[in-house]
Amino acid sequence: SSSSAVSSSASSSSAASSSSSTSAAASSSRSSAAAASKRCNTAITAHGRGRRWQEALELFHHMPEDGVQRTVVTYGAVVGALEKARRWQEAIEVLEAAHLERAPLNAIAYSSAISACSKASAGTPALALLGRALSTAITPDAVLFSAALDACARGRNWAEALGLYEQMRSLEVQPNMGTYSLVSSACEKGQQWAAALDLVMEMRSHQHKLDMRVVNSAISACGKGRQWAEAMRLFQDLQDGDVRPDAVVCETMLSAMDRSSRGSEAIALLESLGSRQVQLSQAMVGSAVAACVGGGRPEEARRVLAEAEVWNGAGTLAYNAMLTECSRSHAASEALGLLSRMQQRGVPCTAVTCGLALTGCGRALEWERAVHLLCSLE
Repeated sequence: SSSSAVSSSASSSSAASSSSSTSAAASSSRSSAAAASKRCNTAITAHGRGRRWQEALELFHHMPEDGVQRTVVTYGAVVGALEKARRWQEAIEVLEAAHLERAPLNAIAYSSAISACSKASAGTPALALLGRALSTAITPDAVLFSAALDACARGRNWAEALGLYEQMRSLEVQPNMGTYSLVSSACEKGQQWAAALDLVMEMRSHQHKLDMRVVNSAISACGKGRQWAEAMRLFQDLQDGDVRPDAVVCETMLSAMDRSSRGSEAIALLESLGSRQVQLSQAMVGSAVAACVGGGRPEEARRVLAEAEVWNGAGTLAYNAMLTECSRSHAASEALGLLSRMQQRGVPCTAVTCGLALTGCGRALEWERAVHLLCSLE
């Protein structure tokens, strides 16, 4: 009886020892497999950072052959490498393979693939990928939508951009500054000034700090739509509030006035900016001069140009605007004088400069002198 008990105890101890060894071996195997996956993921990420997408993709394909498991990190890393190289077709193929293998994917992989499509101006595949991502269990975020919105902005597809933005809100995805900027950019390129202004109002209603990129896009959209008064209202609201318009926004505002030929308003704004110690640029001066010329105020245009010449603020745009007036009024002598002033100040001429000068001077049979001056400006 005692011998039987000892034998039974020994047997139990041996079984426990065997079970423990098996468990330890399995744990060691899992640890080894995880380490191998981690090494491959690190290498793929490094290839991506080095713009070596071929090496990243090759390592990705060899992982199953080498008995290394591909994880959600693996897919994100290889698609990220392809995104940096704008290899959108290969990125989609990787996602297709993951779908067939029922491999895990996250929002990062989809965002990178969509971004690859966007950078290559492949808008339709980008939106299709977003649709697929939303049909899975992946939780969408602002980064995922922003990648698709970038494709819309690049393709001037403002309607699709607004649709995606509404979809974001319906899914309760909180937009970020990048999201607002991309939607406003799409509206601007599509000349949808009302939608762009609505976006600014929505940012304010949610107490977001206004991003100058969003403001600039809204003002530019108004300018393209000949809605200078709406643009000026927004610009004035900024000045009256605690947000100071930057130089780019000021240039865009003056450009909007130029498009609507609002000469007096452009001069008033230019003088206001100068009095507030805003650094005036050649683009600002050029828009003001062009607005005066377009609005039938050539004398004011001449005054603004002359004043700007004092501090080297007169650039090609301003001179071209005055040459437009000379061409219209057959003022060959003034056109030649403008070309001479450009020469003295080292202001470069463009094809537009040449065309305007030759048109204006040719009508007065002064084209030879114009050609001589233009050659000296090259």
